Amino acid sequence: MTKYTIASKCLDRAAKVLDSATKNHDLQNVIGLVSSSKETLLSHASGASFEDSTVKINSNSIFAIASMTKLVTTIAALQLVENNQIGLLDEIESYIPELKNLNILQSIDQGGHANYLKPERSPLIKELITHTSGYAYSMWNEKIFISDNLKITSSNIDYLETPLTFEPGTRWEYGIGIDILGILIERVTNLPLEEYFIKNIFFPLSMNDTSFSIEEGKRDRVLSMMKRDSKGLIKSDLFQPEFNNLDSPMVHGGGGLYSTVIDFAQLLRTLLNQGSFNEHQILLPETVSQMFINQINSYQLRPHISQMPDLTKNLDLTFGKEAEWGLGFMIHPKGTKMEGRLALLHGQDFLIHTSGWILCRIYLVFFQHKSCHSLIQSHSILFKSSNVLFME
Repeated sequence: MTKYTIASKCLDRAAKVLDSATKNHDLQNVIGLVSSSKETLLSHASGASFEDSTVKINSNSIFAIASMTKLVTTIAALQLVENNQIGLLDEIESYIPELKNLNILQSIDQGGHANYLKPERSPLIKELITHTSGYAYSMWNEKIFISDNLKITSSNIDYLETPLTFEPGTRWEYGIGIDILGILIERVTNLPLEEYFIKNIFFPLSMNDTSFSIEEGKRDRVLSMMKRDSKGLIKSDLFQPEFNNLDSPMVHGGGGLYSTVIDFAQLLRTLLNQGSFNEHQILLPETVSQMFINQINSYQLRPHISQMPDLTKNLDLTFGKEAEWGLGFMIHPKGTKMEGRLALLHGQDFLIHTSGWILCRIYLVFFQHKSCHSLIQSHSILFKSSNVLFME
């Protein structure tokens, strides 16, 4: 493996960029972390709590990590594959019988009537993981957005009642497939999803601050969700941490976890170490290798047009560059460049690059040759901010 090194002056500049973002009120707070497979190279927190500006944040501050939950769910599914409990090429209706009657939403006529087609087959487990299953998000898919508004569907709640939007395995679209995968994991293991996560991922990786609910003793470490309006950063009226749901938290495979930069770095470092952490092997090396290989043939990661402009901008995860999807995250096989700066190789979910960081919630980067990773974490409304921080 080729060793990737980062000069200390580059790490110092990165810390200054983060400090500049909070000083100029581009962000309320932000945490950056860079780690090799063996050690943390940079851990830097900047900014303060919105409620009390005298309370400075630190690397133990707790955030809602949104779709970073998807990586955890994917790892859980891959564990079941290794244990021969499921197969990547199994059709999902084999484990969730309700989906035998799954349809494709073809159109909605002017009278508000939905027209459906029967798919040629049920989506595969692998297609749930790679977003090629046919499932979509209403915030970026016009048909599902209209269907939800007309109360034909309720795609953010009733996942098993949500139709597909295209034939499984025929193209890529970011969607609720990982939420379906979470339900499948529960069916196969006969365990609540979070209980499975704790037993097989969080406990062995010492991710003690990662959960779907926030314990009372940790609430002072949780940061408020921010949003940006014409006047700048303000506290959002959406997606604030839930403190009243300890008995019945919202548990989804595609989102909902709270975590810290330190906790999630443990997970990424485990991937850098071929699935091993402190003598705990949560995935086999060959499985981890497959995660970093393109799994979607030649399908393009197309841009998504926002159906909810108050919530999200148009979405292009690729930065206009060639991109693929592995098992759990996006891959830029030729890297990305901004004004000729350093390219990266792998990124999870909402990819960023080593020269400019788009700060919405929590992001990670696997640098070239998977020898180190970077995390950067802030707490602003998903995909709403267009600000980019540059490290010259």
